[in-house]
Amino acid sequence: MATLVRPRSSESVLIDDVSWELYDLAAREMCHGGTRMVYDNGKLEIMTVGRHHELIKTSAARIFEYLAVEFDWPLNGLGNVTLRRRDLRIGLEPDECYYIVTPLPEPDSTDLGAELNLLKCPPPDLAIEVEVTRASIDKISIYQRIGVAEIWRWTGDAFIVLHKQPDGEYAQRATSHLLPALDMTMLASLTKVAVDKGQPEAMRQLRAQLRT
Repeated sequence: MATLVRPRSSESVLIDDVSWELYDLAAREMCHGGTRMVYDNGKLEIMTVGRHHELIKTSAARIFEYLAVEFDWPLNGLGNVTLRRRDLRIGLEPDECYYIVTPLPEPDSTDLGAELNLLKCPPPDLAIEVEVTRASIDKISIYQRIGVAEIWRWTGDAFIVLHKQPDGEYAQRATSHLLPALDMTMLASLTKVAVDKGQPEAMRQLRAQLRT
């Protein structure tokens, strides 16, 4: 029987002894808009994300995608699509995710809702995580088992880049391995501008920087 373990904060709750079937049902019924779920072998964390969290992740994505158009990067985004592996009993929703070097999978009639069938198609190359409130369950470990090549973690004033090594472990890098031409410091700086002064101001500053 599923049991409530403890609330980590006012925005999250951790439940133990949750079957995959119960998680599957909850994910289909509750994963929308302001709710995120992380599942790892019976542990289920349900988190609500607020306006500040969504502003950060949307701002970062908008700036990143604008740069991709300017520099002709092969970027395909799937937002916060659900990434799950029933065989491994793990699942989560990134704040944003992208296919960059891996071709975007074709739509599959067996995909349900916002879930990506990882038994039939490869995982995204990149996941972005905005850590306004740290999850109780280790998301990095789940990304590792799913096979996501790179993670950008927003910590409040910078992006920490984690890239998967040949041994399967993540190592921190100063730049993106997938997009080495991307200035991560600029991306972080403009994300802060968007949060503090609005996305239009951040985009104006981005265009000005690109012209110079």
